Amino acid sequence: MFIATVLAFTLTFVVAPSAGHPCDTATPDTFVCDPSRQGLYFYRCMGGGLWYEFPCPAGLVFSNTLQRCDWAIPGVNECNDQTIQTTPSAPSETTTAGMSGTSPWTATPPVTITPPVTTTPPVTTTPPVTTTPTLTTAPLPSGSCNTATCSLPNCRCVGSDIPGDLNVTQVPQMVLLTFDDGIVSSNFIKYNQLFPADQQAALKNPNGCRTVATFFVSGDYTDMGLVKTLSDRGNEMASHSISHGQPGWWDRAAWDQEIQGMRKRLGQATGRGVSEIRGMRSPYLVLGGETQFSMLQDNGFLYDSSMYGGSLVEDEASPLWPFTLKYPPMTSQAVCDQPNCPARSYPQIWEVPLVRQYTLTGAACSMTDGCNLGSSPSKKDVVAYLRKNFNRHYTRNRSPFMISLHSYWFGNVQNSFQGLKEFLAELSGMPDVWQVSVSQMLDWVRNPLPMDRLDELTSWQC
Repeated sequence: MFIATVLAFTLTFVVAPSAGHPCDTATPDTFVCDPSRQGLYFYRCMGGGLWYEFPCPAGLVFSNTLQRCDWAIPGVNECNDQTIQTTPSAPSETTTAGMSGTSPWTATPPVTITPPVTTTPPVTTTPPVTTTPTLTTAPLPSGSCNTATCSLPNCRCVGSDIPGDLNVTQVPQMVLLTFDDGIVSSNFIKYNQLFPADQQAALKNPNGCRTVATFFVSGDYTDMGLVKTLSDRGNEMASHSISHGQPGWWDRAAWDQEIQGMRKRLGQATGRGVSEIRGMRSPYLVLGGETQFSMLQDNGFLYDSSMYGGSLVEDEASPLWPFTLKYPPMTSQAVCDQPNCPARSYPQIWEVPLVRQYTLTGAACSMTDGCNLGSSPSKKDVVAYLRKNFNRHYTRNRSPFMISLHSYWFGNVQNSFQGLKEFLAELSGMPDVWQVSVSQMLDWVRNPLPMDRLDELTSWQC
């Protein structure tokens, strides 16, 4: 079976690996498990003294043979087999800038999640016989992106300029809280605290409506009843695949089955229909190039949120706003710092990028829960970390600030949930800050209105 849940992962940069490290004898750009931790963690070995560390989801162990986290087989320890038989596309790039030393940062062991009895088991996806991507018929971009060739509401060039040329003081600061992976009874306990049934207890936006989040849901043991509950409270559901498999193996049929298939399940579970499941995020933030984006365009998706980028060193640059893929960004550290960025034109698809974030000491990460906050951060430390990254957006160009998380963070990082709750409550008291879904944010970007006219934006009302 494929991985059940993708979690926050940690990068450790090591100039000279310690003696006996699993990467010492590994072929560059391959994966090996950590036998000292029974396969609960694994490494991507880059060669030259550089490696990345990832934890497996709760209840799974890494298999060197399968090159993925999988359910443990009684009596079999895949971690003893150090033979690497394949080199699939890598998971996401580092999400925590490196620490030097011989001992990587170790998180608290994950809590095992017991799958709900009534839920359908995860779908097993067999890797296609060929890994050659299906060629797309999408055209190459014609000319360069500028206001003459690309303008709102349906097109926007890559950039940090404010949509509609509004003065920054007129722009609502939008905050996008996102969660990846399955929704089960154990993480719903936390989600229910963030988005309670009681309307009076819920955090509010300046217009009195509930604050909401976007859930990128994978099908592995997800309880669709809980999906509906969160959807009914105003939260957005988006596709994160059925199996949470390794997209490096997927051909066009697999992308359709995984992403569009999960979209159909979510549309049915929420009662909103397929058309209201408008976006996706790829497992591991692994891009599928033209195959992925032609699938999105052919199936009428509105947005993807799988690209990440930004300086690896904290700087004074204003963060990016979302953009369309009529003129795709290609590979670059600033915008799409990963393999398989699209090169062809997909005019109807918006990209909502994950902008790099920074710890209090300036270390970079691509997802909020990827930054190393130390072995025992206080609630004050967590709030300070979130506030620092929020202010990079709020005090510059007010581009949407994304808090990108997996529920694993709450059990793995001390005081993270308490710090998040306090920070979100702090934002709820600010008259120019709105905690909205990704789709609500794009509604504003496509029709940018100053704050004194936000009551004209239908999707923001309740």
